[in-house]
Amino acid sequence: MNVRPIKFAWLMPGLSLVVLILTGCGSKSDSPSELPGSATEAASSAVSQGLVGAVFGQVSAAQRESGVAGLRQLGSPDVLNGQELFLFNSNGKAMTALVAARLIERGVLRWDSKIGDLLPELQPSMRTNYRDVTLEQLLAHRGGVLAMTGGEDVQRFQTFLDNYTGDLPQTLVDRRRFFADWMLMEPPPTGVIPGQDFLYSNAGYALVGAMMEAVTGKSYETLFDEELTQPLGVPGSWILPRLIAADQPAGHSGARDQLVVVAPFPADLQQWVDVTAPAGLFSTTAAGYLTWLNWHLLALQGQTTPLPAGYVQRLQQLAEGDYAAGWIGGVDPAGRPVLVHDGSGDGFMSIAVVDLAGQRARFAVTNTEHSAADGSSWVLEALSTQLLEMDRRAQER
Repeated sequence: MNVRPIKFAWLMPGLSLVVLILTGCGSKSDSPSELPGSATEAASSAVSQGLVGAVFGQVSAAQRESGVAGLRQLGSPDVLNGQELFLFNSNGKAMTALVAARLIERGVLRWDSKIGDLLPELQPSMRTNYRDVTLEQLLAHRGGVLAMTGGEDVQRFQTFLDNYTGDLPQTLVDRRRFFADWMLMEPPPTGVIPGQDFLYSNAGYALVGAMMEAVTGKSYETLFDEELTQPLGVPGSWILPRLIAADQPAGHSGARDQLVVVAPFPADLQQWVDVTAPAGLFSTTAAGYLTWLNWHLLALQGQTTPLPAGYVQRLQQLAEGDYAAGWIGGVDPAGRPVLVHDGSGDGFMSIAVVDLAGQRARFAVTNTEHSAADGSSWVLEALSTQLLEMDRRAQER
């Protein structure tokens, strides 16, 4: 079978500096009346630059606002209304880290839980240099496992499947364990030392999902519902928006003015894509994602929230350019620290920025995707430009 690569992008070369300076801060006198329609203006401006559709949002102690513009699908007259589900891709990695942190808080897991200890049945085939890699190292992309962000790694797994002579697993949990077994037999990428070197890895987050399933006896998706969807009030779906209903957005990909709808995977391929859900396959609404971001603001302000102390502490300790628990440390134009992450895949792209002082958070998401060979993206540039413009307007008030 032909497995098409799935990408959940980190900060792309050439755009990382733009994204890292996106602010999560506003003036101290923010109020809903001070920023009338700024999210809507940002969405409209982004669409005018070629995006099919866009949703922008921001939240602070005094304000929660989202704005939407554009179409659900090219060639369709249906405009977005702000109630649709959007795929946030790798911005879901922090959600996986949160689920793990809540299990850690109850003593089900530890930050230093080792792969070999949680998956002992895989030890006979597991490379020895993976056995002592910890949960926290995987969440920080220091596990040393394959990246699974491009065609070469995906092709390697496809070749393994094509040559496999046994019975393939029939459930998602078993497929995730099967994938973990294969991954831990593969050598680390050249020059990467497991437990030490940084290598952004979707496979590492899939492995975290398998470890959580092993220790709890529940699927990752069930744990996500119990530990995040319900306590945080962030509704969503693991089914791609366009497969839920015709009034949901379709993903698009390509150069500006050359966009095409991204076709869904055949069912036999989608079952293997679903294995990587912990790396970022969650879709939610603008309101749902603003709720997610708002919990971070409250926690960073020191308020009691469903976010565990260990998770929040790791975010507070992030230095510029470092990675932990699904977030990257950055700075805003005034030099103040922020958390930032982006996501890309299946025709969608997103950016999220959170002020580490807990004053403001912003996001942008679109049903348009593009990544050039050099890592640049006109789509991320359009999103970044408008997020910066939202910040500029806030700072003028």
